[in-house]
Amino acid sequence: MRGGKKSLWGSPFYGLTLNPEDRVRIYSDIFQLCYHGNGFTWDEVYSMPISTRYFNIKMLVREREKENAQKEKQPDTNDARPKGPPMNISPRRSSK
Repeated sequence: MRGGKKSLWGSPFYGLTLNPEDRVRIYSDIFQLCYHGNGFTWDEVYSMPISTRYFNIKMLVREREKENAQKEKQPDTNDARPKGPPMNISPRRSSK
């Protein structure tokens, strides 16, 4: 530090320092909100209060669970058989 008093903390930065696991979790939350949040930008989510960020994540999870429950209630319409008229195919017989 130039001139003046030296910090008793040993570092001129007084904020919270993050370990790598916390950093990955935070960036993952930011990514999920930006990717699935329909319109959030990275800067908006990064500067968003933590409680608001977690609220939005919780609401996205609830909505996704509702969508999955609706999909499970719907009957499965995907058959492995192709659609179309029935085909009557007889095996070839060898002529001797």
